[in-house]
Amino acid sequence: TVDEQTWVAASLERNLSDTLALSANLSWRRYRYDGTYIVDYPPVIENFDVARDRWWSGELKLVSTAFARHKLVAGGELRRDMGAAQFNFDSEGEYVRDVRSSRRVGLYLQDEFTLNEQWIVNAGIRRDDNYLDSAQTSPRLALIYKPLPTTTVKLLYGSAFRSPNDYERYYADAITAKANPDLQPERIRTTELVLEHYLHSSWRASASLFSYRIKDLVTLSTDPDDGLLVFRNASQARAKGLGLESE
Repeated sequence: TVDEQTWVAASLERNLSDTLALSANLSWRRYRYDGTYIVDYPPVIENFDVARDRWWSGELKLVSTAFARHKLVAGGELRRDMGAAQFNFDSEGEYVRDVRSSRRVGLYLQDEFTLNEQWIVNAGIRRDDNYLDSAQTSPRLALIYKPLPTTTVKLLYGSAFRSPNDYERYYADAITAKANPDLQPERIRTTELVLEHYLHSSWRASASLFSYRIKDLVTLSTDPDDGLLVFRNASQARAKGLGLESE
């Protein structure tokens, strides 16, 4: 199997005024996958699995410090897939042919509010939409406390999602696998308490307690009705733990 990625990107950063900065980026990417598999039941033949994708994406972001003690960030992202394609074939015939285009739009807003020298509140929200899934809203919140110049305590909460890719949603050969166009995005909610301390200017230590909750986890399973493999939102997952770090 061979995976190949090619991309080109450009970015721009500019201060529009003393309190307003702009940044923008634009990129074009290409993905190529070729797999050759030996089918070992008679007759022994080569089976070819192929995927192609091309897309461009852009982001525009504004950062404002015009309001006292506030740092505002607002922006948007746009991605356009110009043709995602999946094929599977061999000398006996073609089993998969799926070609489609798509778009994704995301908007976000964040405010970093400095209450005083010790307390900072960071709150943000993001809204994502595409032509397949229902729109997703992802909030984030951080409470940051600095009891000492060398010590920081952070309480973090966040939410994010991952949309199923075309392989999980549409790959179907009617022999071993079938599609599930109703597959929904995975979602995760995270809570974390972090303590950071600088022992001196070049030595940092940190400890974190975390809790993760994932729902609608995309899982590969076998449909008992026909014996075909299919991706489903069949699982949930939880994780709790402690992380220690010295740098």
